[in-house]
Amino acid sequence: MYLDPGFGSMLVQIILAGLAVCGVFLFRIRAKIVALFKRKPEETDEDDELVD
Repeated sequence: MYLDPGFGSMLVQIILAGLAVCGVFLFRIRAKIVALFKRKPEETDEDDELVD
């Protein structure tokens, strides 16, 4: 089986793109999990006065 240089280059690009997609996916999942467990600041009456 013959693999020309163009196919090898394409294969490397596919692998790198797959790794990049996995990295972004894991980063976004991690951010959503952290946001889920992060405490929200409690609202006070002072915050309502500033809005007017």
